[in-house]
Amino acid sequence: MLDRLFRIVRNESCIACLVLALLLIACFLPAVIGKKTLMTSVWDAASIMNYGAYDSPRAPLRYARMNDAGACAWQTEPWLKILSHQFKEELNIPLWNPHSGFGTPFAATMQPQPFFPLTTLLALHPTPYTYNLYILARLLVAGVFMFLFMHLFLPFFASLFSAVAFMLTGYLVIHLNISHLSVEILLPAV
Repeated sequence: MLDRLFRIVRNESCIACLVLALLLIACFLPAVIGKKTLMTSVWDAASIMNYGAYDSPRAPLRYARMNDAGACAWQTEPWLKILSHQFKEELNIPLWNPHSGFGTPFAATMQPQPFFPLTTLLALHPTPYTYNLYILARLLVAGVFMFLFMHLFLPFFASLFSAVAFMLTGYLVIHLNISHLSVEILLPAV
């Protein structure tokens, strides 16, 4: 049994996954072990106050991380709570959003993504910390799939370098919270 475990750990794919996970933890350390969050509704988007839900009016001027922080803060993050309610309290498959107009479909739209596995896991326990893990898990999936794709053609270190470059590319990092990123991280898998 121990020999089998050592063979799994020695596998290059497992080593690459571990390196990518440790790199993500190092890059986003305040969000992983600190009290910081990657949610846009906390810092970037105006809510009741024009400076966000967590910020104070005496805080220094900051630049927004994205062009439209309101889309994530006013749609994506509240949808997670609706999904959670439908999964846990109603014990229903989230097919319908009754809170938008006369109701809109959840399953037929791409933005709420109720059946994307990482979103489903987040909807089971939506907190700022699990949201951080969700965002980092999407980046990790991007890196792992890029490593697996590149490892078909390149040696280990070149594949690992390309995985890190794709996982931490500017587009993915700037648009961390946008829902369509869940599709774009799967491009190397295709």
